[in-house]
Amino acid sequence: MANIVLVWELGSGLGHALPLRQLADQLESRGHRVAVVARDLLKMRAAFAGSGHRVLPAPFFPGLCLPAPQLSSLADVLWFDSGGHSAETIAAQFANWQQILELLAADLLIADAAPMTLAACQGRVPTLNYDGYFHATDASAWRLFRDWERSDRVGSEQRAAQLLAHLNSARRQSGMADAAQLHEGFAATRQLLRCLPELDPFGPREGVGYLGHATIAGAAPAWPAHSDRRVFVYLRRDYAHADRLLGALARLPDCAVICVHDGLDPARIGKCPGVHFTEQTLDLAQVLPQCDLVICHGGALHGLATQAGKPSLLMPLHTEHYLTGRMAVQRGTSLLVMPPLTSADFLTPLRRLLLEDSFARASAGIAAAHRQRVPDRQARLHQEIETLLG
Repeated sequence: MANIVLVWELGSGLGHALPLRQLADQLESRGHRVAVVARDLLKMRAAFAGSGHRVLPAPFFPGLCLPAPQLSSLADVLWFDSGGHSAETIAAQFANWQQILELLAADLLIADAAPMTLAACQGRVPTLNYDGYFHATDASAWRLFRDWERSDRVGSEQRAAQLLAHLNSARRQSGMADAAQLHEGFAATRQLLRCLPELDPFGPREGVGYLGHATIAGAAPAWPAHSDRRVFVYLRRDYAHADRLLGALARLPDCAVICVHDGLDPARIGKCPGVHFTEQTLDLAQVLPQCDLVICHGGALHGLATQAGKPSLLMPLHTEHYLTGRMAVQRGTSLLVMPPLTSADFLTPLRRLLLEDSFARASAGIAAAHRQRVPDRQARLHQEIETLLG
């Protein structure tokens, strides 16, 4: 039995919280003691309701964050959102994380989007970076990622250099030697990414394991009446072009459509009587094998669709969605819908994805490669954990 601490610092949404809940339950079933430390206590409260796991607050204090311009690198993210702009804020976090590890008698730390935790705990316990593409801390992760537009490259590079200086100041206060580069100062014992190398904008990365995405338990799907094709949709209510997407879905011929949403206006829902709308979390292990096309913004659902061999129509909401979507387009599995839009911009790519076999073939190829790499995801994950525990 070991004491294992799960940590989440950066990002938002249940896409971080739910995988940590799933992992915490698995670790507990294997006899380990689990504690979870996270900045977003509201999301964790929702995800861990009824679990009995200890959920504690991560360090968050005045002066930790700064108003951010357009972020162009992981160093920018840490500078503006994780206290990297000040040696004092980094030192305060180092002290706090080290005390948390000591109080919880941690034998292993598992980090999801938690670079500062990894930096503070380096050399004290084994660490596993159980992450996605953009908060991993390997050598590839620090390059500038906004390569499609003119950005403040000089400013980002200057912030990265100052971040390293601030980090080394905190390391010296903790009795640690200076790090020569950022990836050394934020390194984990092992990097195991819950995503696919084929969709990694920085990959495939050397020395990094790709675990793929895990499905989350949910309700069984209730598909509308039988039709030639099935389409699964995840739509955020704040998506600026939701009405145009819904209009295109209403005009799709011979398609059964399920749309999971997070609180769409009932008036919008009423315009699509042929679509089954739900706010329930559905069991994707059932949904994905049954559908022909996935429509979503990106993220874990996009990765799961590709793992299941399904093509996707992607509607990016932020940089990570766009970059992974661009990789999917290059791989021939997906199409992107980007502003500015015309009324035909949804219906045309939808028809292409449903009628052209090349998208499904490309997705099936990546799915087969993933199954060969990782025939049993859960066994692989827990083998890595047991190896780190020694």
